[in-house]
Amino acid sequence: WGIQSNSIPKGFFEKSRDTIMKFIDQNRVCDVGAGIGDYSFPLAKKSKIIFHCDLDLEAINYSRKIAYEQNLNNILFIRCDYMFLPFKNSSLPCITCIDVLERGEEHDNKLLEQLTLKIKSHGICISDFHSKERMKLTRVKDFGDRYSKNDLKSLFSKNDMNISEIIGMGFLPQLKNIPGLIYYIGNAIGKIFLPPARWLVISTK
Repeated sequence: WGIQSNSIPKGFFEKSRDTIMKFIDQNRVCDVGAGIGDYSFPLAKKSKIIFHCDLDLEAINYSRKIAYEQNLNNILFIRCDYMFLPFKNSSLPCITCIDVLERGEEHDNKLLEQLTLKIKSHGICISDFHSKERMKLTRVKDFGDRYSKNDLKSLFSKNDMNISEIIGMGFLPQLKNIPGLIYYIGNAIGKIFLPPARWLVISTK
């Protein structure tokens, strides 16, 4: 998955990355479900230390290679099940969890419980979800892993997390070959007429 495999438009990734970075002002950030490091690497350039957490050993080894090539020595790679994060409770000031909460309410509730458990009081959690509003527009019938704004408010409330902002991301169709500048312009225009493909949620404990 991600920008390296060209499974998402580069413009969408860059817009998501830039939006996430605006909320990062922490010495320690834990990237949960970090995969091949699409977000860990830019986060590492702004933070003192990054905990890069993923279960896939191949993805970790690949991201370690890229980190070495970019001379990023402040990333700690941790192979773990994100349902059992190896951190003390209430110890993490910032958690990012991007393109992970998408496997249905039971899975997402369980993972949010884990994130809530590990994040410290007044810590920030940045996560994203596929938009039910967009799926309705495209007439996709299966909404099992899609969320409306109201669904997200209910989901986070059940897990004792307070939502600070819900930001729409990806207003253009998810075409993979749109150049970055054209994507930015088209995305701004699409925002006027279309619901977003995803919701970026900024929440606190």
